Amino acid sequence: MNRNILIIGGGIGGLCAAIVLAEEIGRHDDLGAAFSAYRDRRFERCRYIVEQSLAICHGQLDKGPPVDNHKATAEMFAVVSHPI
Repeated sequence: MNRNILIIGGGIGGLCAAIVLAEEIGRHDDLGAAFSAYRDRRFERCRYIVEQSLAICHGQLDKGPPVDNHKATAEMFAVVSHPI
């Protein structure tokens, strides 16, 4: 995996998180409700990325089945390219 892709991916994730948080704060008068809505929108996507990243890591360390890094990364980018 190219380090630049990781940096770009992290930056995109941060921007997405900021946009979703801003939208939810704009929709709710109560910050608790805004944070709950933010979590609800982001949780499944973040869970997927963490699980897929862990699978890649385990495959590289021979602690799990081998993973086609290119395919797995392409699938993750496809998932995060959809609006939430």
